[in-house]
Amino acid sequence: MLPPAAAFEIAAGSTLFTSQPRAVSPEKSKPPISIDPQNPRYFSFRGKPLVLIAPSEHYGSVVNRRFDFARYLAEAADKKQTMTRTFLLFRELQGTRNPSSPVKPESPDYIAPWPRTGPGKAMDGEPKYDLDRWNPELFNRLHQFLSLASNYGIVVELTLFSNTYADRIWALNPLRDQNNLQGVGAVEWPEYTSLKDNQIVSRQTSFARKVIQETSEFDNVYYEICNEPGGGQPGHVSPAEVDLWQAEVGRVIREELRKLNRSHLVVGQQAFNYLPQVNQALDASFNGSLLDAVTVHPMPNLTLGGQTYQLGNFMSKELRLADFRDFFLT
Repeated sequence: MLPPAAAFEIAAGSTLFTSQPRAVSPEKSKPPISIDPQNPRYFSFRGKPLVLIAPSEHYGSVVNRRFDFARYLAEAADKKQTMTRTFLLFRELQGTRNPSSPVKPESPDYIAPWPRTGPGKAMDGEPKYDLDRWNPELFNRLHQFLSLASNYGIVVELTLFSNTYADRIWALNPLRDQNNLQGVGAVEWPEYTSLKDNQIVSRQTSFARKVIQETSEFDNVYYEICNEPGGGQPGHVSPAEVDLWQAEVGRVIREELRKLNRSHLVVGQQAFNYLPQVNQALDASFNGSLLDAVTVHPMPNLTLGGQTYQLGNFMSKELRLADFRDFFLT
């Protein structure tokens, strides 16, 4: 049996088992979604057990200005979708792989937590970000998105940070030194998710607090610390160092929630190791105290309880459903 925090996100597409989204008014200051006390493989939402079901590639619903999230949420509700996942900072590099992802906006259409004021140009040719000011456009759009999702009874996973994966994607990040007026972020991309640079960590934790302050009144949200954290690139931080950073961000999230007397779920997974080949251990994710639930992304070489699972690579349409079955029945 998996431990009590055994709730999962399957980032490969929709599934057959779902509950009908309910058209209700936005619920603020109500008990938020939680782990079901009777069966920890389920969630509890608005007094009923719930399975979270969603396709995975609409992470840019809020940060992509051109994305019609009202149309998307209406379609999601019509298809009996019960959750959606939304990034609040990270954006992907445009390319031929999954080219239509909404989290790959053109630079003028990307809405960051900080305004682009200049003077000077960022690495994408647009004005530099002012990290000393919040961007009201992002948070107003986020409020609208969460309210509409609440009307449909759709739960929203708010993902605060993400693995940056490569230097060319790090070049898009507002927290890279060449992209902001304050010169914050003079590090290589693997150090972005670590405690090595105090200035970056200060801006990251400030952003985490801001997100909690802006969204914790909604009952249909929970928080993911970081999407696909990883470490072990040669000469850079280890997975353990990335997990220390995750622990600090998680501590800040919990602290801010306590201040606001809210009890939202905090989810994620321990950092994977890039070498000698990508491998994801999960025992610490389930056995530690940092996470209320564990997000599991299909990838090769996933280990839990002494067993290795080959779930495949969902971005390349290489899922191994037999291994999925064995893993989720562990």
